[in-house]
Amino acid sequence: MLTADLVRVQRRQGRLHITKLEGVKAKRAETLAAALLEVLSRNRGNAREILLEQWKAIDHKASEKRLLLGLQKLLLDGCEFETIEGAEPAQIRAEVFTRANHNRRELEEGVRFDRRQILAEVGRELGLDAEEVERRLYADLRGAQRLTRCALPSPNQLVDDYRRSSAQAVLLKAIAVEVDLVPHHPAAARRLFHRLKFLRLLYELRSTQTGYRLSIDGPFSLFRSVTKYGLQLA
Repeated sequence: MLTADLVRVQRRQGRLHITKLEGVKAKRAETLAAALLEVLSRNRGNAREILLEQWKAIDHKASEKRLLLGLQKLLLDGCEFETIEGAEPAQIRAEVFTRANHNRRELEEGVRFDRRQILAEVGRELGLDAEEVERRLYADLRGAQRLTRCALPSPNQLVDDYRRSSAQAVLLKAIAVEVDLVPHHPAAARRLFHRLKFLRLLYELRSTQTGYRLSIDGPFSLFRSVTKYGLQLA
């Protein structure tokens, strides 16, 4: 799901409007989605930081940055990253830094420090070659985690997910959601109220001239009461 800072919205006359992806904008979003998916598909087994750097290199306008980051967030939600198995990176770092510090003190004047030699010496003790020691040196950092699995939806599906996630992200900050219902299909209305009860959402139903108005408490409804009480106390 998108976070609030990644939702593209506009404020007009006291209302919040989600920026729609339609027509040319939708096509452009699908182009960006295709570019992100292509990079993701060829980065299985690579470090997270490599994937993110290649995503940053995708050509885009400044006005498209939030859209691009939002699409990335949805793709990352479907990814699995793992730390390299084997010797603990913290243990390897301690061995490398201790040996490097000792060797620097023992160096004669004019002799260059041999980083490769240090890695090789530590590797022999751990049963690893120098390349593997270097690879595991910071393997516990988030950026060094390896991509092991990822979902690869179509560009169109990813853009559809972005539209839906934008609405969901806005609802996470909602004080209330109001819906005008015209119950032409009783079965659909029953399904709606079944879901409301199943999800334990707080709601109020009022009659109107054309049907009903459904008011669902949002997650920020409690904060509205807290603010009102605070003002009264002040």
